[in-house]
Amino acid sequence: MQTGISFFSFRNIFASFILWLVCSASQAEQANQLANLDEATNTLNKLHLLPVASTLTDQQAMRILQTSKPITGSMRAAAVLSALGYGINHTPNTPSIDNNLVNSLFQPSQGYYLGKLSNAVHPFDTVNTLYQLLNMPTAAPEWENAKELEQLILDGTLTGYNLVHKVINGHDLLSACAGLCIRYGHSDAKHAVQLIGMLIAHGIEGQSWLIPKTSVFQIRQQWQDEKSTSTIRHAQEYDILFVFSTANDKSLFQPLIQRYAKKNKQRSETAVLSQSWWQPFYRSETEYTGYHLVTRIRMSFDHADAVSLVLNEQAEKVYSTLKQRLPSVQISLETLWVNPAFYRYLQGDFQ
Repeated sequence: MQTGISFFSFRNIFASFILWLVCSASQAEQANQLANLDEATNTLNKLHLLPVASTLTDQQAMRILQTSKPITGSMRAAAVLSALGYGINHTPNTPSIDNNLVNSLFQPSQGYYLGKLSNAVHPFDTVNTLYQLLNMPTAAPEWENAKELEQLILDGTLTGYNLVHKVINGHDLLSACAGLCIRYGHSDAKHAVQLIGMLIAHGIEGQSWLIPKTSVFQIRQQWQDEKSTSTIRHAQEYDILFVFSTANDKSLFQPLIQRYAKKNKQRSETAVLSQSWWQPFYRSETEYTGYHLVTRIRMSFDHADAVSLVLNEQAEKVYSTLKQRLPSVQISLETLWVNPAFYRYLQGDFQ
């Protein structure tokens, strides 16, 4: 069956994350390179990580740099570089691909392993390769059930769905992470770079996997979306599956997203991370404070799962409709907890 994802073509782009695992340098060593602080800002900008600097407080920057001096903008940039294991004058490498190494990161039923956040160093030298490929225009998925599922969005039965190959769906991890998982979805590669960089800079520990997917969803008029001429978007996206080290690490995730990775018309400041959404999309497999219980509907096809989220009070009606429209498809209902902004999307809101 042709699903339209062709996830094997994604393998080349995950070389972008290989350098998480090489050339480590201690924070103390990095702090000794502050003679040329102005260059720190330039270096961070070249790495597409400059927005991360504005997420650090003075106290956090002072701790990273092991200094009691008043923090300037350049020092804040130097703090991010230090947290990531970069030198002040680091020059990003020319994008390159090592297929053997990329293939070695692939873990069946999990995703592409990106490494431990606490050990991440030099993570994004080949970010140009990553975001160019992730941001390529994506046509509607060419597979036998695409039109039927799109019609279900148009008639209001579904708000959208994610299509993920079964061999890379993250199920094994989700069933074993003991409530410490969060799965975060997006489409922009710079956003992924900055998100992970922000978590590292803020001292959050855990591990992460990247899962490519196709996303088809209803566009809210208030988003003023310029990428689509219809009410439905077909997007080439990814999930990052975070398995945090402790409950405290997990608890720090949502406040950072709400403050730095979400658009909001009710406040003057704009989101900090690249291409942030009005309604970020992340979810927990277990009940979690501040998250809302919804129903996940899984439609299981030969090689892929189409997954859609609905409000609990709508689940049985949607399930019945799907069984009538897709009689040969295995359909199951599962519980899931989503972030407040996405819950509002399911209710028809736009932010």
